[in-house]
Parts: sequence; C-alpha cells; structure tokens
Amino acid sequence: MIRMTIFIVLLAMLIYSNMDGNIPEPIPEQFKVKVMDLCIKTYRHTLNVLVSLGLTTPFSEFERKLSDRFILLMTTGFPWVRGYDSQLQITDTTMKGVHVRMYQPVSSLQHKQRPVLVYFHGGWWSLLSIDSYDPLMRRIAKDSGVVIISVKLV
Repeated sequence: MIRMTIFIVLLAMLIYSNMDGNIPEPIPEQFKVKVMDLCIKTYRHTLNVLVSLGLTTPFSEFERKLSDRFILLMTTGFPWVRGYDSQLQITDTTMKGVHVRMYQPVSSLQHKQRPVLVYFHGGWWSLLSIDSYDPLMRRIAKDSGVVIISVKLV
C-alpha cells in the first residue's frame, strides 16, 4: 500500500511540474491547453526513452505509426480512423500510380462538375500519414461540399 501511495504522489508531482506551462492569457480554456501540452510532452519523452534504449530509431516506421495513433487520439478521441460516414463517399484508390483517398460529399454526387481540393499533407520528410489528416479532410469535405483528394505521400 505504501508503494502505491509513493507512486501516486510521484506521478502527481510529475504531472503538476509538466503542466506548469506558460499559456497566453487570451486563451479561454487554459486547462485544456495544459492537458494537451502535457500529452505532447509525455509522448515526446516516451519516444526519446525508446530511442535511448535502442528499441526504435528517429523517423522509423514504428514512430510513424505511433505518431499517427497519437494525433488521431488527440484530435478525435480514438486511436484509429473512423469507418463509414453517411454524408461522404470515401474511397482509397490509385491515380496514375499515386495512392489517394477521395472524400466526396454524397449531396453533390449527382453534379457533373464539382470543385476539387487536392491536399498534400507534407513533404517526403513529413512524419504523419494520410490517416492522421482523415478527420480534417472529412470535416472540410462536409462543411464545404468540395471533393477532397488527399495524397498518400509515404
């Protein structure tokens, strides 16, 4: 019992010391920002420990997948991509040898000419994947009615 108490006290001290970030005053939800900052710091520290122990290397496939899951968890609350969406037709396909994911609003499928936005999520040095940006692409397609073509770079 005493070990558990010591562990909880040390964990609380660690959390408190890492949540002591400087957040600009105009931001209304200071606590949420501090929690997000704590999660990002913890994620980065965890990766540094894994690299130091030789369990992974910077920008490895493992780190890419872990980063994707972390970003999805932070933005949607789930560490995986959502499936079916009744307002969108989502298709993973290939265009001239390039893998893409198309987000087509169901409300505009009957129109022959529709606006299209091609989204490149970063350069070849980017850490995140097409799945990391899935919630954002869904939101843009739904809110704007534009067909989104998200390019899979890695």
